[in-house]
Amino acid sequence: MSADWIVKDLARFCPANKVSSHGRPGTWHRVGYRTREWSGTMIMANPDARAPAIEIPLPLRGRYDIFLGLYKDYGDRLKVRLSSDRCYERLAYSYPHGKTFSFQDVFWRTVELTGKEKIRIKQDGDIRAAVGYLLARRAAKPAPAERQYLGLT
Repeated sequence: MSADWIVKDLARFCPANKVSSHGRPGTWHRVGYRTREWSGTMIMANPDARAPAIEIPLPLRGRYDIFLGLYKDYGDRLKVRLSSDRCYERLAYSYPHGKTFSFQDVFWRTVELTGKEKIRIKQDGDIRAAVGYLLARRAAKPAPAERQYLGLT
């Protein structure tokens, strides 16, 4: 998928003491990967990991579609929100999901960004999680709402 902006190394946003190459409790497991298009470092968490939330700055201005690259057949779902949101949304890849052990670009939402927001990603309780990248694509401006008028009789 084409992207206007992409983060391929999610491990760099984890605090140094909260990421591990062995997946210890209380940490994200850092794993290198390579696709046909690029290489990067994904973060994974087993059900009992209790991995902490991470924040990634979104230095973008304008309307964007936000996608996360979820690693299929390992990570079941994540919780995601903007720093300005009040609550998290659950995000999971879709079924049927095609090739196993691959990434799926999972659409999260379209949002108007000011350059100051951060996206917050966390493990959903005791559910396994695996995410390899975050990408944004410029979104089309929405069509203006058509006004409806009710006539009086």
